[in-house]
Amino acid sequence: MKRIYTLLFSIVLSAPVFSQVCDSLASPCLGTFSRNGFFFDIEATGGAVLIEHFSTMSQNCGSRDFSIYYRTGTYLGNESSSTGWTLCGSLSAVTPLCALSCPIPVTPINIPLNVNIPMGQRYGFYITMTAGTGTFESHSNFVEGSIGAQDAMITLYTGKGQGSIGAFTGVLTPSLTFQGTIQYSCVTAVAEELNTTAVSVSPNPSSGIFTVTSEQEITAVEIYNMLGGNISPLSFRRGAGGEVEIDLSAQAKGIYFIKIKSGEKVSSQKIIIE
Repeated sequence: MKRIYTLLFSIVLSAPVFSQVCDSLASPCLGTFSRNGFFFDIEATGGAVLIEHFSTMSQNCGSRDFSIYYRTGTYLGNESSSTGWTLCGSLSAVTPLCALSCPIPVTPINIPLNVNIPMGQRYGFYITMTAGTGTFESHSNFVEGSIGAQDAMITLYTGKGQGSIGAFTGVLTPSLTFQGTIQYSCVTAVAEELNTTAVSVSPNPSSGIFTVTSEQEITAVEIYNMLGGNISPLSFRRGAGGEVEIDLSAQAKGIYFIKIKSGEKVSSQKIIIE
């Protein structure tokens, strides 16, 4: 019979293995320069990240349709054609919050992006109005290609503003920085860091009891909810074979992310409580 004994969370995490904070980057309101769309770059400077969605600022009110695109590598040199761009999604008849001057409230764009940016790589993004009235806001304090905003994990680079309505059309104004927020997480984006260590979580979905197994010793585990909140410490049990049993039965049904360190590798997986 397998012998199971309690493993205290404080022993599992004797050192703060996962110290980065992954939430959102704010590009503050620094004056207003109204445009109908923006090209800009985001670089994962502190680790791999998952870009989840954007929020924007609007000085001029109105209902509008808009789309969001992304591409691997910079937007520079790729502003006039959709070739190489991937459409994340589109929305119709959206009326953002608006104000004539700073501070301008942000309005979330309900287009799920789910764009993974590996550590050290830069991706281009393009937000554009395709119909309607109103504007998005930028500031013109920094030259194109310079840092518009940054935190420990990502860097937003100053890009170009689009003065007309329509995708990949119209005259572009350089040296404009997108104003709003970039919501992101580091939870699911670290999966590519797992190269040689096989980690499995089962059963998945489950009623809340999960077993984690790995080829190498599991030295740390963290659990995050969909908002990126760390819901650790929790109850863990380690089996005689080195597997770790995690009891999430007290948590609400839904999607969570489990982050595991085994050997020198870190992996992250989505788990479901049903």
